[in-house]
Amino acid sequence: MARLERLEALRLSLDHGRLSLHYQPWVDMATGRIQGLEAFARWQHPELGEVPPEEFIRLAEEHQLIDELGGRLLELACADFAAWTAQGLTGGLRLAINVSPLQLRDSRFIERLRAALSRYALSPTSLLLEISESALTRLADILPQLAAVHALGVLLVLDDSGVGSSFLAQLAALPVSTIKIDRSLIQRLAGSEHDRFAPLIRTMLSLGQGLGVPVIAEGVELAAQQEALLKLGCRYSQGYFYSRPLPAEEVGAMLVRFQPAGAKPAEKGERDNLGN
Repeated sequence: MARLERLEALRLSLDHGRLSLHYQPWVDMATGRIQGLEAFARWQHPELGEVPPEEFIRLAEEHQLIDELGGRLLELACADFAAWTAQGLTGGLRLAINVSPLQLRDSRFIERLRAALSRYALSPTSLLLEISESALTRLADILPQLAAVHALGVLLVLDDSGVGSSFLAQLAALPVSTIKIDRSLIQRLAGSEHDRFAPLIRTMLSLGQGLGVPVIAEGVELAAQQEALLKLGCRYSQGYFYSRPLPAEEVGAMLVRFQPAGAKPAEKGERDNLGN
């Protein structure tokens, strides 16, 4: 009964636009500049309180609500990014949105994506779609859609990389433009397990270099982790060390704060081809 009640609450929240997005930057550690923003779904219910994303996203997937949920979040993210662009705050930045494999299996997904880009006058290359490494277990089902996303010009990010058994076996088949190292690996760098995990991270960085795609380290929370990543040759990272995910109304100030004094947001040529 509790699960059914939560499902009905999710349906009502979708109908009344009660879900929101928070945004977290990833940065170039060499310059301190923001390179892009990742959107995170949030559901604050008046009675249930804050419902964890993994819980309500799983609920949406299990009850055929994920297409509606994903579509609403895509619209919100594009609208926010267009507003920041109109304010001159996003020069050269990119927006990353997480996508469920079940969304990619929907034949209408590409048209919805194309329509959102057109509606908010966004360049396809300003958008990154993140798929988790676990989605590779369903690669045969989603590969045609991934190819269509790539053909549209939208970039693909392989998220939570380095912890699944399918990572290396399936990577070559994907039109991936960026790899994100899972936070569970990054968090081992500052402790006694550094010497065990540093070689693994170095290998993933070398893999990204060999494939010609940038690598972003997720879950950086400590200066020691950033220092270790820089020594390993990692340039881009994301985590609470730089900023917690912020509601849309606080993002503008963050974008200004993270640029060096007197500098504008990174231009296209200064981004080291991040995501290309």
